[in-house]
Parts: sequence; C-alpha cells; structure tokens
Amino acid sequence: MTSFGLSADPAAFAAALAQFLVTQAILAVLVYHTIHQLRLIHHIYLHHTRLNLYRLQPLYAFSTPAALTAAGLLLYSYLWFASTPELINEPASLGLAAFFSGIAILTFTWPLWGIHRRLVEEKTRLLQESSARFEAVVSQLHLRVDHQELTAMDDLNKTLASLEIEQAALRRIPTWPWEPGTVRGLAAALLVPLVLWLVQSLLEKSLGG
Repeated sequence: MTSFGLSADPAAFAAALAQFLVTQAILAVLVYHTIHQLRLIHHIYLHHTRLNLYRLQPLYAFSTPAALTAAGLLLYSYLWFASTPELINEPASLGLAAFFSGIAILTFTWPLWGIHRRLVEEKTRLLQESSARFEAVVSQLHLRVDHQELTAMDDLNKTLASLEIEQAALRRIPTWPWEPGTVRGLAAALLVPLVLWLVQSLLEKSLGG
C-alpha cells in the first residue's frame, strides 16, 4: 500500500479510508443538491412564471444561482489543477478541463432553456401581432390612395411609425433571462484561467528553448 502513497499502519489506513468516504459522501450530497436545485429552477421557469416581455427583471432572479453553480464547478476543477500542477499539461488533464468547462456551461444554460423557449415564443407572437396590425394599416393606406383620399393621411403615417417603433423595441428584447453582467462574470471565470495557463505554457516553452 505504501507504493500508492498509503500508510501500512492499519489505523492510518482506516483514517484515510474514512476521510475518503466522508469526502465522497459530501460530494454526492452536493451533486444531488445541485441537480435538484437546477431542476427546480427549470420547473419554476417552465410552469409557474408569467411572461411580460416589457418586465423581464423578475426573470433574472434564478440566473444568479445557476451562474454560481457553474462557477463553483469551474473553481473545483481549477483547485484540482492547482493541487496537481505536474499534471496540468497532460492530455487527459486538458480533456478533463474541457469536460468541466462543458458541464459548467450546461449547468448555467440548461435550467434557463425552458424559459428561453417561452420568451422566444412570446416575442414571436407579439411580433406577428404587430406585423398583422402594420399590414392592416398599410391596406388602409392603399385604399385611401386608390380612392384619392389623400387629405387625412397623417393619422396613418403616425400609426405606421408607432408600429415600426414597437417592432424595433420588440426585436431588441433579449430572450435569455440573465443580466449581461452575469454572463460576463461567468465568461471571465471560464476564460481568464485558461488564458493565464496558455501564457504560462508559452513562457515556459520560450524560456526553455
């Protein structure tokens, strides 16, 4: 057992085994809690949320726990690499880093996917309604032109302009329920350590060469 870094003393081995089991049990509880929390967020967004595209702020509340969970996964992987720097350039380690990064991105986006689809559907519905109204006003405009009724066109022009403003505003409404700062923070947590690792690797190669 000493070849694996474990003590031959039964008491020490039992203590190490107990520590390992407790650590794994805590990790299992954390994984279960995380999955349960993310599923709950997904369910609330999908089945218990009223949509108002002009009042999206309440929908941003659950993006923060999802982002923190994803950041926690990234932190776990970075701490693991920091504790084993000799393995950081190994292909398996790079694959593990890519795996954790993918899981972190999935952890952030999956709970929000359901409400994202609902927002897309609502936005599409409102745009279609606005387009139908725009088409109706254009039809009235054509009728007036065909009948040479050109003296009262200002009301139609204002209506068309208002509908264009409405459509432009609708198109600018985001369909992902998060603040821009939340995404920037998570992207920084994902990319900054990778950039630092890349710079360190390049410096080591250049100095070694």
